Amino acid sequence: MVESGINLALIPARGGSKRIPGKNIADCAGRPLIEWTIMAALGAASIHRVIVSTDSSDIAEIASAAGAEVPFLRPLDLSGDTVEMIDVMRHILDWVRDSERVAVESLVLLQPTSPLRTARHVDEALQQMRECNADTIVSVAQLSHIEHPAVAHRLENGILSSYVPGLADQTELPSAFMRNGPAILANRPHVIDAGQKFGERLAGYVMPRADSVDIDEAFDLKLASLLLEERMSNDAEAMQ
Repeated sequence: MVESGINLALIPARGGSKRIPGKNIADCAGRPLIEWTIMAALGAASIHRVIVSTDSSDIAEIASAAGAEVPFLRPLDLSGDTVEMIDVMRHILDWVRDSERVAVESLVLLQPTSPLRTARHVDEALQQMRECNADTIVSVAQLSHIEHPAVAHRLENGILSSYVPGLADQTELPSAFMRNGPAILANRPHVIDAGQKFGERLAGYVMPRADSVDIDEAFDLKLASLLLEERMSNDAEAMQ
């Protein structure tokens, strides 16, 4: 079910953060963290509007300077750390449709904590979503051998037992994937209207592991910074 209208990028960014104070605007390879996601959204040919939903005036100022729309500060009832993301998604979708009379084809959630996701990833994901006629597409990364569910175990009273009995004995394990944040989550409006994060027809867009860093702790921020600096160095060398 494809609904005509714009592809709207939503970048959610609360001011509070328990593990990394001010995480969404913390320095990441020389830029505020959120700026990498804004750049990716603005650079994607498939995205028509980029809106940041925040409860912080500091984040709003930085996001606006980076080129994103920040039409308002998020209401108090959507500002706590227990707020469900689906409520934030539904709030911005309703605002765009009701206040601005804009039709939406897909709402594309781009978390600021995935700074290595690029405009190309966003464009490819939305293209795959249309080709698959999917209700939802979510970005994933392939699990390595040591992360595969076949090699996972339970530990009960000191005794190990396999989570997936018999699967670990296979010579070649089937590929396994997990959501990478997710860096990209795009939904048709009817999915969000139903109060769901994932529609019935769910597609998965595969991203490289190196682009799938999801920042939760200080180590993740350092890793992302190093990878971004390496990318920028490679890009600069390629232009010489």
